[in-house]
Amino acid sequence: MRTEETLPSELDKARAECERLRKENAELRRQLNDSTKAGPAITSESIPSQTSASSTALVTASSRPEVKVSLFRALFRGRDDLYAVRWEGKNGRSGYSPAGVREWNDVNPGALTGRRIVKYNRLFALTEAVVKDHLLGKLTVGVYPLLQDDTCWFVAVDFDKKSWEADACAYMETCRELSVPASLERSRSGHGAHVWIFFADPIPAALARRLASALLTRTMERRYSIGLSSYDRLFPSQDTLPKGGFGNLIALPLQRSPREKGNSAFIDDELKPYADQWAFLSSIRRLTGDDVQALVRLAVPTGDIIGVRRSIVEGDDATDARGLQASYTSAEKPIHILPNRVSVQLGNMAYVEKGGLPATFIDRLIRLAAFQNPDFYSAQAMRLSTFGKPRIISCSEEFTDHIAFPRGLLNELIEIFEAHNVAVEVSDHRFSGVPIDIRFYGDLQPSQKKAASAISAFDNGVLCAPTAFGKTVAAAALIAKRKVNTLVLVHRRHLVDQWRERLAQFLGIGAKDIGQIGGGKASRTGHIDVAVIQSLIKKGEVKDLVTEYGQVIVDECHHVSAFTFEQVLKKVKAKYVLGLTATPVRKDGRHPIIFMQCGPVRFNANGKRDGALHIVPREVVPRFTEFCAPPEWSDIGIQDIYTALINDSQRTELIVSDVMRALKDARVPLVLTERTNHLQTLVERLSPRIPHLFVMRGGMSKKQRDALASQMRALPDDQPRVILATGRYIGEGFDDARLDTLFLAMPISWRGTLQQYVGRLHRSHENKRLIQVYDYIDARVPVLKRMYEKRLRAYQAAGYAAVRPYGESDAQGDFRFAEIEHIAVRTAIAFEEARGCKVESVENSARGFDLISRKFALGASREQIEARFIEVKGRAGIGEIALTANEYKAAQSLGDEYWLYVAFNCASEPRMLAIQNPARLEWEALSKIDCYRIGADGLMQREGSSGI
Repeated sequence: MRTEETLPSELDKARAECERLRKENAELRRQLNDSTKAGPAITSESIPSQTSASSTALVTASSRPEVKVSLFRALFRGRDDLYAVRWEGKNGRSGYSPAGVREWNDVNPGALTGRRIVKYNRLFALTEAVVKDHLLGKLTVGVYPLLQDDTCWFVAVDFDKKSWEADACAYMETCRELSVPASLERSRSGHGAHVWIFFADPIPAALARRLASALLTRTMERRYSIGLSSYDRLFPSQDTLPKGGFGNLIALPLQRSPREKGNSAFIDDELKPYADQWAFLSSIRRLTGDDVQALVRLAVPTGDIIGVRRSIVEGDDATDARGLQASYTSAEKPIHILPNRVSVQLGNMAYVEKGGLPATFIDRLIRLAAFQNPDFYSAQAMRLSTFGKPRIISCSEEFTDHIAFPRGLLNELIEIFEAHNVAVEVSDHRFSGVPIDIRFYGDLQPSQKKAASAISAFDNGVLCAPTAFGKTVAAAALIAKRKVNTLVLVHRRHLVDQWRERLAQFLGIGAKDIGQIGGGKASRTGHIDVAVIQSLIKKGEVKDLVTEYGQVIVDECHHVSAFTFEQVLKKVKAKYVLGLTATPVRKDGRHPIIFMQCGPVRFNANGKRDGALHIVPREVVPRFTEFCAPPEWSDIGIQDIYTALINDSQRTELIVSDVMRALKDARVPLVLTERTNHLQTLVERLSPRIPHLFVMRGGMSKKQRDALASQMRALPDDQPRVILATGRYIGEGFDDARLDTLFLAMPISWRGTLQQYVGRLHRSHENKRLIQVYDYIDARVPVLKRMYEKRLRAYQAAGYAAVRPYGESDAQGDFRFAEIEHIAVRTAIAFEEARGCKVESVENSARGFDLISRKFALGASREQIEARFIEVKGRAGIGEIALTANEYKAAQSLGDEYWLYVAFNCASEPRMLAIQNPARLEWEALSKIDCYRIGADGLMQREGSSGI
């Protein structure tokens, strides 16, 4: 192990080796009659002692041009069928564009800006002549490293911060520690660097990126300031080639103009360019795929490549206190050189004093306040571009003397310090607020009392409860109990009116005594105010008034993950922070920000059966449509499918007839769609038949909303009525207790959205005897069928039972689908735990497998000795198995570490097959490689398969 005592001797050895290499290089130059031009004034004569992966002779500056070009193309190899060229505009802008024959269209009619768009008639191939022109300085070429089969010939890391020199050198030091043959290039600007790692053959981009990421993780243990954003500075930037795109590009080095200034050239440990760049390139060793696999395991023995927690999107743990899975780095490698105590200042954030904390520990703390971005992995799995989607979302900030963390993480920070025997001194700088004299005039239901009691025991936290629970009433009770001035944050204008009316009702004050900020008004009282959150930011800056309240209540706090909400909450100094939501889990996976800013879930009423409303039966009526997409539509996008679905007259007529039948049965329907043009179509079909049709859409003025609400209230209960609305408008903050039937006219998949929609039916009403949801299933379109399968699980979680649909023989079987998958996963987890493994579920991370199973060595080292990346498939009996394209790619990439667990007979006695490296099986490609399938016989006859 390297220590401070051994460093001088190692440095002397390195200098001696450099001197030997200089002499060797000089002899080679003499033998080759080197007569090249001198390089930059400051150069390095040393050539690293590396053995080239090829058996070709040494290439030097005096070698023939074609030999140099051949070596260059062999190393910096990307796609050969296209390349990019750098351009500079008259206004000083610059960039890269694909080289090709282009034509500019006239104004793009679909663009609001009226900008022209470019189309490429033909892209130019990357030839030897192009490379030669690049080296001679005639043009600057960029190469696309990600090949069409998702492999690459190299991986590179970009360092472009002000500290790029120290950052790049630290990364190179990690590479040396692990014997990774990395090469350091100063960028063409001279203000950054690239570290290149080359491969003997193209390897999966996922594997190459795992290596580069593992090296970054290890480097940041001693230099955390490199930053988590560095994981987004890889070439290639994603594992899979985006549909219709080329992936990111990297500028080729050794372009003549910047090279004459010592830039765009490879440099040594002292950041001096090698005198003979070609001799250096000729010496580079290239890694094999097996080499890379071994190096990844060596760099990160735990298998946790980036050491950052994952956001839980689905499953039983989705609404836990943090919304995060545990990281395997949190408890490893105890750090012994730590101060006895640390100071934490608690204000708008938790400020941890850096003094005395080693870089390794600070790196660990920073990762505590970060999580992997599911949106990145989802886009990658769907072969979409990941541009603008950070791989990691970090919520900490670094200052001169402190690291600032969201204050919802205070307890976790204290826990990790105490686990290392460091005492924490917390100084409280929060604002306790201005006392107000207020009382609560109302009667809380038992569940509301429990919620208020649980919340009041803490200074912060989230109240998670379904629609109709009465979260606003519980919040009013907390305002009266804490008796400090309070600011309520909402995200829509009409919610301001609702909050003011409810608070006035339950606090015994006039609505005029409750201030309003936003929505065209600024009548702030400083006691109890309701604000539209967008109105609290002016020219990118949060208004200071948010610091002047002792309590802040965030309505629908799942919006906190949006930049505006988070920006405001970061400035709040209130002692009390309360978040209210029915759906704490966001579709984009950014809900950990909710808990970091508002605190953990203190009370979760979702799924509790103690309310009177749960006595009312709930059922979903599946309605299978005839809508289908023609074969020639195989490449169209989801939005085009939605457009076709809206224009399907037969499907529309099915919805209309169901609504009319519901009215005949004296039900009170709500029809929801996601598109305004679909809304208009339904209005045209329903308005001639229904006398009382209330249409609600976005963009309505307050006067229009108030008039509509008055009309609905005035209508007697025995009069038939239908509410027709867009889901975005009615999903939050709409109340009509008489509603008992929902028509889901457009497909959705996210359970949080569905939970909001069905919540409109869950308010108590004396005439409510049965709650029904009509779900229109377009099963003939695979993507829409998958959306329905996701809704099934959400219906079950909300207590809905399936009924026999009109015209269908059985609907319950669709619920069995989710149950079978659940049985299969449970069986797989039980088997792995019986093997002594620790199992992590990643079912909803779109990574191409469901579980990660890790087995650790016994004893204190806890070194990982085995990892399995497991895809689980379940069948009620015995049948064929299909892998998605993403799962198949993952199997190819991970090789022997990828396992397919197939649970047959889930409807009776599950029997499981465990198959290692299933990519070697004879799969049949279906529907343009959209998925792969294999019969049960092909699985059972596979040699090396094991029954469980």
